[in-house]
Amino acid sequence: NNLVNVHKSKEKQIRRRDYPWQLSGKGKTTFGSPKFDLDKFDKSYFEKLLAVVKLVNSKGMIPIVGVFSEHGIDHPLHWKGHPFHPQNNINQLGLPGRDAIPEFFENKKSLYYQTRYVNELLKTLADTHYILLPFGEMKRAHDEYIKRWLRLFTEYEKRTGKEVVVCISGSSDIIKKFAEYDAVDMIDISYYHSGRYDDKELNVPDGQRGIENTIRQVRESLGKKNRKPVAKFCFKYGYPYADTNSPWADKQTGTELGGPATAGKDALQAVYDGGGAGIFFKMAWARDRGECMKPDQWSRDIKQFVKKIDLYD
Repeated sequence: NNLVNVHKSKEKQIRRRDYPWQLSGKGKTTFGSPKFDLDKFDKSYFEKLLAVVKLVNSKGMIPIVGVFSEHGIDHPLHWKGHPFHPQNNINQLGLPGRDAIPEFFENKKSLYYQTRYVNELLKTLADTHYILLPFGEMKRAHDEYIKRWLRLFTEYEKRTGKEVVVCISGSSDIIKKFAEYDAVDMIDISYYHSGRYDDKELNVPDGQRGIENTIRQVRESLGKKNRKPVAKFCFKYGYPYADTNSPWADKQTGTELGGPATAGKDALQAVYDGGGAGIFFKMAWARDRGECMKPDQWSRDIKQFVKKIDLYD
């Protein structure tokens, strides 16, 4: 996304990121560093990840750990910034340069390195509490690709005795096919409607495709014998920016996508009324670059809502 945002002049420079793999010292990636060696993990990456998850756990919270997202491979600029892009590693995976669908899901070398990464991730977080979100914005992945990971999670639990709480996310077709698998513990509705998530009608409390009705629809489709928690793990509609001149803010409202500033607490209420398990807000960290997140109106709304419904009672 950083590459896309620089291209659109919404961000000024390509930023240094932490990655799971060591730099090879050879060549040059699309974002300026030496190319990655996918055969060598960067231990500091996993140490930092473990420290963050432990910190969050110590505060009585359970974080969401994401793994794969179609958003990172479905567009030339998105894919260009991916470590698996042919220009960004020395391992010669044989993936194309323009975008990586469907090759990312099928290429044997790609799958090999994906599997190595997931196994290292599971090993690192084995003694912590987290929700694993293996698929983000999934709508074009093959069924066999998704089954592959669900089998891996099941086999990992049997082999180690460690539980992995897996939340499946994707379009309605994907949810209907895989929600009942034993490896799946939770359902995310964020991309339920044809893989879209930014449309106004998907982020308002009411309406046929609104939050409350979608949660009820998914819960009812699972049936009484398969009552898995249903949540919405991506919500940013109406986020009120501290800087209303931010390139991310709607020009008229100063909010994300032009939604009302009350959208956060309205969404919370809709999830609660629909019998949902929770909601994940993408707030300041996602758009107000360069500063640590500070308390804002949405964080105050969340605190008041939790107090109002006695959530922890």
